[in-house]
Amino acid sequence: MNIAHIINDIANNLDCGLCWKPFFGGREDYLNLAKSDGECCAIIGAIDVRSKHIFTNSVAGSFKNYSEYNLKLFAGHESRIDIQFYNEVDPDKIDESKWEKYIFPIKCCIDEVPKLFCVAHNCSGVLGSVEVTKFDYRMILNFLDNNYDGWEIDITIRHYDRS
Repeated sequence: MNIAHIINDIANNLDCGLCWKPFFGGREDYLNLAKSDGECCAIIGAIDVRSKHIFTNSVAGSFKNYSEYNLKLFAGHESRIDIQFYNEVDPDKIDESKWEKYIFPIKCCIDEVPKLFCVAHNCSGVLGSVEVTKFDYRMILNFLDNNYDGWEIDITIRHYDRS
């Protein structure tokens, strides 16, 4: 399973009112190199990838049941630290808040990511099938040098080889 290609497919197929730029830096600090290409575009990418193989052992031999990928993704938008979160500074400027401009719209988009992971993999002609077994996310504000506002996503995917 090529995680970088799947991240690209997901970014190209998120249909939620935002444009998305895929990023596959491989580590968190490389996210500082990503730029979001304008006001409407958010970034999504893997900042940590771990994998393992699960085997069944018997007298007949050792057989791989599936591979498991644990990914830490980030979905967010470049922001500024002087924007209020919601209504704590000026209740009349809620529409300009981090929550309304970035956090909530991105959350609505990333709810589609588990489905798109399966579609991107299973429809790409790759042998086997995948299932998402975990999808957790937490909000992050003013993240790294670009002051990203968004969501850190922990996702676990099982990849079953076809026999």
